Amino acid sequence: MTRYSAPTLTLLLLLSATEARSQTSDIFVPNEVRSAYENGTRSEDGNPGPNYWQNGADYEMHIRFDPVSGELIGSETITYRNESPDSLRSLVLKLMPNLFKRGSARDGAIAPEDAGAGVTLTAVTLNGESLNPAPGGDRVNHFMNGNIVAIRGPVAPGSTTTLSIDWHQMVNRGSHGRSGGVDSTSWFNAYFFPRIAVRDDIDGWDSSPHLGTAEFYNDFGDFDVTIEVPQDYVVWATGLLQNPEEVLVSEIASRYRAALESDGMVHIVDPAALEAGGITAVAPGGTNSWRFRAEYVPDFAFAVSDHYLWDASSLVVDPATGRRVLIDAAYNPESADFYEVAEVARNSIDYMSREFPGVPFPYPQETVFNGLSEMEFPMMVNDVSVEDRQYMISLTSHEIFHTYFPFWMGINEIKYAWMDEGWATFGDYFITNRLYTEEPLRLFGMDMFEAEAGGWNDLPIMAGSGQGKSPAYFFASYPKPAFFYLMLRDMWGEDRFREVIQEFLRRWNGKHPTPWDFFNTLEDETGDSLGWLIRPWFFDYGTADLVLGDVFREGDTWRIEVVRVGANPVPIDIAVTWADDRETELHEPVSVWREGAGSHVIEVPAHGEIRQVVLGNDITPDANPADNRYPPEVP
Repeated sequence: MTRYSAPTLTLLLLLSATEARSQTSDIFVPNEVRSAYENGTRSEDGNPGPNYWQNGADYEMHIRFDPVSGELIGSETITYRNESPDSLRSLVLKLMPNLFKRGSARDGAIAPEDAGAGVTLTAVTLNGESLNPAPGGDRVNHFMNGNIVAIRGPVAPGSTTTLSIDWHQMVNRGSHGRSGGVDSTSWFNAYFFPRIAVRDDIDGWDSSPHLGTAEFYNDFGDFDVTIEVPQDYVVWATGLLQNPEEVLVSEIASRYRAALESDGMVHIVDPAALEAGGITAVAPGGTNSWRFRAEYVPDFAFAVSDHYLWDASSLVVDPATGRRVLIDAAYNPESADFYEVAEVARNSIDYMSREFPGVPFPYPQETVFNGLSEMEFPMMVNDVSVEDRQYMISLTSHEIFHTYFPFWMGINEIKYAWMDEGWATFGDYFITNRLYTEEPLRLFGMDMFEAEAGGWNDLPIMAGSGQGKSPAYFFASYPKPAFFYLMLRDMWGEDRFREVIQEFLRRWNGKHPTPWDFFNTLEDETGDSLGWLIRPWFFDYGTADLVLGDVFREGDTWRIEVVRVGANPVPIDIAVTWADDRETELHEPVSVWREGAGSHVIEVPAHGEIRQVVLGNDITPDANPADNRYPPEVP
């Protein structure tokens, strides 16, 4: 097992503000980010600028959903806040369910039965004025097969605008995805409502259509949502349930209330209750209206089923205030792995709150729903059943870790997928290794990446995370950034690394950080110039590849040379086996390459003759591990 030594951190104590800014020129900074610095919306030290602004929208919705037919009928009132200094000529809406509209562009195939009419807007009212919602209607323009809708304003700077929309759609049933039918009477519904796109200080309006692969970028707001479903259906959603006594029978409602205060697991709907039936309240007219509220979140999702089990407990995540989080799992009785999911989710949230990032879990509730995907939403997870327990643990913790990135931090996943997927991969690596396994696991995706390291799909992180469904997208979004974070943690030490990331969270939670805000915060907090590490991993073409060079003895010292033939710096790990079978493990953090050296020599006190030297380990990628042994292996 590799032993990591104490960190080495070089602090540049006398660096002036001007000199610090000059260090950031070591990496590419696009014009729109430079403009943000000039306009004062962002600062070159990684903080929001004095002129930072951010728009937002609150949503009040009433949804009627038919789990038999899949029809969803919705009505919403959006209160939009234009906090920018600009007068907006229009409001841009995204209709994400039009991914399934007949003729729409998309990244992959869908089930033929899911191709339909998409979202139909039946009424649009802007500040009390009724508009024609049909394509070609006055002041309502549809673009990209209706994925993008522009409603002409104007909207004055600093003003609040009210937009009311009625719509209906058929939810996809046959296409495996992040949203849609799970089985004949279970559904996970996301991206189901017309929402106002983000307009920010970097790109203006985000008018990119949803094509199926790239994830999302949303503004923050409050949600007050009523979901009307037939009696016998239970609903789980973003936010806390406001009316359990109205929609659940007394015994089940009491169990739900108990879970809100219980450290132990409460089986709200257990097999006996499921068999007996009568879980939901008898509803006049045959439907129940479930009401959920969530404050300052970037999205809303809900799930329904009439035959799922339901486990829950709660956890104190902030000892200073006693604040609790409700943690639950809803699942098909046939999904054997899900019987443990609620406990795994609880342990994961406990770790996140106490250890890393060491920030109390920010939301009051987290539900893991047994669906057909591996996807996160604010306070909701849609996870498929898996046979491998270890993967179930990793998957559960991964999706919940997204609570911090991108939900508590409003990251643009469409452009910078690595900013949230890399963190979730880093998080599930530590949770799984520290809580559930004795033998250390590799980073998720590292085996697949290393098999292609140095090949066409080994793109710089910033380039790769925009490559759609290609392997380059996966590598650049998951294992490569996660490994970058591991290198920082190794170089700075666990405690200092955690402090730096907590500062980034403090600066940007509830806001929209870019990669440059992140990079600048790292440098500002540590005084460490990081262009030598950021540039090759994020912007330059290259790979990770170390070669074991000369191994020779000088008196009482063995000298082991490591040559860096790949452009991407990585730590050095060496295992020395002596003639008497003793072993010595050597480690140098990635900072040994700070000055751009092409080789590095490690000196080891001689314990006799060396039998074998092995360079590398199971953590660090290497494009050509065949040249990492002494004496060289004979083919």
